[in-house]
Amino acid sequence: MTTPTVVKADSAADFLRLVPRLVGMRPARSLVLAAFSGSRTGSALRVDLPAAGADLSAFADLYIGLICRIDQVDGIAAVAYTDATHREAIRGPEAALLHQVATCADRAGLTVKSVFMVAADGWSSAGHGSGRAAQPLATIQDDPVGDGLLDSGLLGRDLLDIDAAVRLSERPPAMQHRFERAVAARLANGADDLLQLDPSDRIEGALTATGSGFGLPDDATVLLAAALRIPALRDIVLLQIGWGAEFGSHAWRRGGEDRPVTIDEPTAMAFTGGDMARPDPARIERAIVRLKDVAALTPQDRRAPVLTSIAWLHWALGRGTLAGRFVDLAQSADPGYSLTRLIAALLANSVLPEWAYRDTPFSAQASRWRTTRARPPTRRGRR
Repeated sequence: MTTPTVVKADSAADFLRLVPRLVGMRPARSLVLAAFSGSRTGSALRVDLPAAGADLSAFADLYIGLICRIDQVDGIAAVAYTDATHREAIRGPEAALLHQVATCADRAGLTVKSVFMVAADGWSSAGHGSGRAAQPLATIQDDPVGDGLLDSGLLGRDLLDIDAAVRLSERPPAMQHRFERAVAARLANGADDLLQLDPSDRIEGALTATGSGFGLPDDATVLLAAALRIPALRDIVLLQIGWGAEFGSHAWRRGGEDRPVTIDEPTAMAFTGGDMARPDPARIERAIVRLKDVAALTPQDRRAPVLTSIAWLHWALGRGTLAGRFVDLAQSADPGYSLTRLIAALLANSVLPEWAYRDTPFSAQASRWRTTRARPPTRRGRR
């Protein structure tokens, strides 16, 4: 059992220094909503600022509604990050957005702890009655509290670089063509055995293999790429990444049964983000690295299955921004790929998995795929 560590923020500047750790990246052109339970926060939601002319009330209402689904939440702190100057921001749409956020939060029964504006040339409180004089950005850019905890791993060592996370390694066209021929041959000559025999052991081996290292299409990587191109196997691969080989085997057996899968079954709920135990984030992170290697080896026009699979994995981690970036890449490869359209629809409606709203960490001792509890009731005051 691990003991929760409390990081105390004694001032507004201390809190703003910790916000990047809460969202795992340095926010830019963003709205961040930190969810509080009493005086503590351990989770936050980051979204892009709304487009010019957007309905700010509807925008705020949507994301306050998502915050209300987090376990035991009773308050928020809101931070707007903008490229505008501080003088422009406190009189512009960023300030109007923060006002709408505070209004919607109050209507939902949430305590508004703090509201901040972080502009291109300074930051300040943006709450009602605040002096709103800009403070230097340097006062929130160092992270003494977070840096002191990095060695323990409690706040994570690296902040996510979105561009680096999306970037694929470059592979010579000749290597991609060799790989594509090997995948096509695997599909033509041996796809049936992947469907007729439980593939979970082979999938597990393919996920953990490291490749030949000589630019040759090794069998494990070819198998993984081939499996992702067969929709039924692709879904098993993704479920197995999240919940382990036992669940992958269960999904394969369930897919071979003669009765239809209903929405309340574990396989359906896992794939659509239903009321499931949290998937294993370490397995997902390793698989993302592995699938990015597969994508780099795959010619551009054949990448939709693997890029969409990476998008689903980021979505399963609650990373809507990265999921959206990989959806865009997948749609550029094949605009008609069906799973890409499904994930795009989920993101367009701000749908994240149920487990993203819980504060319970993944536990290897607990069941990885048994349903856990009913959805919490909507907080009073929500429209």
